Amino acid sequence: MEWIFDGIGTTILSSLVSLLLGGGIGYKVGINKNKVKQEQKAGDHSSQIQIGRDGHVR
Repeated sequence: MEWIFDGIGTTILSSLVSLLLGGGIGYKVGINKNKVKQEQKAGDHSSQIQIGRDGHVR
């Protein structure tokens, strides 16, 4: 029964490290991916129509 649990500590440790690194990198990518710059050319409290694409290329 000893061989079943051999290396389980290493597996848990490597899983935690990869979870933290992957989560951090994924968070950075997700935060910086959807930045769209828009300008308003009309004055305050005016109606405008949006023309163009939303930036999602498929």
